[in-house]
Amino acid sequence: MKPTQLYPAVLAFLCTTFWCAGQGTINFNTAVSASSIIQYVAGTPLGGPTGTKIDGTAHPTAQAAIYAGAAGSTEAQLVMITPAAGFASGATAGYITAGSRSISFLPQGYQNAVMQIRAWDAITSTATSYEQAMGISGSYGGKSPLYTITSSLGGPGSADGSVLPATAANIPGQVGFVISGVPEPSALALGGVGLALVLSSRGRRPRC
Repeated sequence: MKPTQLYPAVLAFLCTTFWCAGQGTINFNTAVSASSIIQYVAGTPLGGPTGTKIDGTAHPTAQAAIYAGAAGSTEAQLVMITPAAGFASGATAGYITAGSRSISFLPQGYQNAVMQIRAWDAITSTATSYEQAMGISGSYGGKSPLYTITSSLGGPGSADGSVLPATAANIPGQVGFVISGVPEPSALALGGVGLALVLSSRGRRPRC
């Protein structure tokens, strides 16, 4: 093999191994159908009697983020893909149209990933993650099902030949969900006392 023929092969190897690690992209867009709306659960102050679409103007503390992991990840293993995003308002209330998000932990090439959308509203403050919001009394939070997607990786001229689209693909099969209130500590304490009383009464049943 001539040296001039060898150089491209060596360059491709180095690019794949060291320099050109691609990263996946996904379009953080939930406005795909009428059934993919995110709303406050019915029967709560923010949800009203039938549930209310989350409006980003009326509720600027409401946020959502993609959580993702490599294929085979469990829900507990997913990590947040920053930044979080606010909700649209008006006619598109209940949707998120935040644009492309990069998934840097996936290797170059076309790879499967597990994803989930988590939404929250800390009401009195802006929580930066679902986990933080769930630690604040009076917050709302909810999660989508887990989605398995094929992420578009690489780019024009990349070693694996894949082409990064001008607009990253939406998460397929999206469905809407509700965000529910986080119980107050006093409510959790009362529930614990009630459970203890029930167990105690069962233990004191008279023998026949």
